[in-house]
Amino acid sequence: MILVTGATGNVGREVVAQLLDAGESVRAMTRNPAKAHFDPRVQMIRGDFDDSGSLLEAVESIDSIFSLALGPHIELYETRLVEAARIARVLRIVKLSVLGAGGSDEADGVLAWHSAGESAIRRSDMA
Repeated sequence: MILVTGATGNVGREVVAQLLDAGESVRAMTRNPAKAHFDPRVQMIRGDFDDSGSLLEAVESIDSIFSLALGPHIELYETRLVEAARIARVLRIVKLSVLGAGGSDEADGVLAWHSAGESAIRRSDMA
């Protein structure tokens, strides 16, 4: 099963739809599952990067994660997600980042945020 964080956003919804079309089992993480409207094949779960307990529940029995974290706290969010994923023995994490992250122009806030998130995942040694 694949966990998609940020599943209710524009990109997250498309990722969920494409994974379903590919025959994958999907769990969609959102802060408010009651407000989310997905195909009935999608397993909804409440999760919040600011609630480590909810992350542990979200990653339980998950093989892979598609992470869509946003904002200036991406490094913290990705670190918390990695910690939960390690405990659950998740096999791999795919992170949606931005063009230019990890490059030489880290003065741009968004690039710096995503670069830090990428680093948090790289440090995990997970695929």
